[in-house]
Amino acid sequence: MFNGFERHNIEEKGRLAVPAKFRKSIEDSMVVITRGYDGCLAIYTLQEWRRFEKRLSRLTMADSRARRIVRWFSGSAEVLKLDRQGRINIPQHLLDFAGVKKEVVITGILNHLEVWSVENYEKQNLSGDPSEIEGIEGMEVL
Repeated sequence: MFNGFERHNIEEKGRLAVPAKFRKSIEDSMVVITRGYDGCLAIYTLQEWRRFEKRLSRLTMADSRARRIVRWFSGSAEVLKLDRQGRINIPQHLLDFAGVKKEVVITGILNHLEVWSVENYEKQNLSGDPSEIEGIEGMEVL
């Protein structure tokens, strides 16, 4: 599981050093990166990505909404290997999608990581207290 928050810089050519506290949870130095929600990038371990793919494969492809969801995640997914310094090369099309230029925020979101441009992170995540959110199924457990 991933938890926590880090700020890092994207190196030249789109390289990102995955923070050591997150690397501990990555088996075989392999990850999958794809578009996430709200303008971020999502990074999954291969094991978690396979679980996610299974859930996606259960969607009905006759439904245009399901096709859009599968395209959103699978169509932009890239399998990457961490180098010896724990870095990954994020493809340019994903950097462009997330509006990433130099500094990023990396957050642990239970079963995956999110990579945000600082601007998008602040816009999406620093506005309001989550206890004010109503109507989300399962929120009563919190």
